[in-house]
Amino acid sequence: MLADVVLGCTEAGAPCAKALARAGQLAEAGDGRRNQRLNFALGSYQLRKKDYARAIAYMETGRDKSNKNKIEANDPEMLAGLAEAYYRTKQFSEGLEIFFEMSQEFPVVRQIQEAVQGVYSMEQRSAGDVRIL
Repeated sequence: MLADVVLGCTEAGAPCAKALARAGQLAEAGDGRRNQRLNFALGSYQLRKKDYARAIAYMETGRDKSNKNKIEANDPEMLAGLAEAYYRTKQFSEGLEIFFEMSQEFPVVRQIQEAVQGVYSMEQRSAGDVRIL
């Protein structure tokens, strides 16, 4: 239920300090897999606040490591949020890995994957290459 409260605060853009503090305590004290929805909610909140490192930390804690990017074992919305956080922190390969797995189930995600791949390629090419023509 606390996860729903945090997600509601995230959607409304409301500062819910008490609920967030309690949710953070529960997430840190509990089993990541068992609190998957709570970690997703906290990660979504941090993603909305643009604190990408904390968003990644929460979502990674809640992700089923044995099935890593499998849609059957992980919430697709959480995986999409995690991929966005990886993209924002320029950890392209991790985000692309998630998008690839999601595109197996949702073909439209392939377009996102290709767009991110293009950005990744441009970032790699512009990383200090200087040419005088």
